[in-house]
Amino acid sequence: MKFQTGQVVLFNNTKSLFGKLITFYNQTTYGESKTTHAGIIAEVNDKILIFESANMSGFKPYLYEKEFLEEKIKNGEIIISTPRVKVKNVKECCNNYRNIRYAILDIVAIALYWATGFKIKMTRSSKLICSEAVVRVLYDASQKKIDFTKEFHKPYDLITPADIYYSSQMKNSDESGLKIIAKLVKNK
Repeated sequence: MKFQTGQVVLFNNTKSLFGKLITFYNQTTYGESKTTHAGIIAEVNDKILIFESANMSGFKPYLYEKEFLEEKIKNGEIIISTPRVKVKNVKECCNNYRNIRYAILDIVAIALYWATGFKIKMTRSSKLICSEAVVRVLYDASQKKIDFTKEFHKPYDLITPADIYYSSQMKNSDESGLKIIAKLVKNK
């Protein structure tokens, strides 16, 4: 696979408590669960790429060998999602969010929003969840052309990795997300 900056790496981790909760949310919202965590590729070198992601340590860069990611793609453990709009200066855009702490309470807020439809005050960009960090970087790197808040009619804080997967603004390495989008639109 040809990796490029701005691509989103979508993981499906069902082993952790958060992973199990996110899987449940995805299955009830979308009828399936393909992804529980997201990060963005900020730089690509010959054998290694820099992947930026928010987790309990904050929004930080991580190094991955391309070969490792290619094996995970082949095994269906990750999906690569590519923006349909050109993005620029991804690494610089990531720097704007570097070391911002993880927004654990936003996960609770997503659950409340899902269960009740009630929106509580979120942390905005003072703290981030993984998918929020990714969509903020994509918004900045696309000169505001990629806008998940408009597509999903909810604030950045409520955007999930599954929303990225099912977004019409992204092209997935497995493309099965398009079938679910069509089904959801048809049923509205």
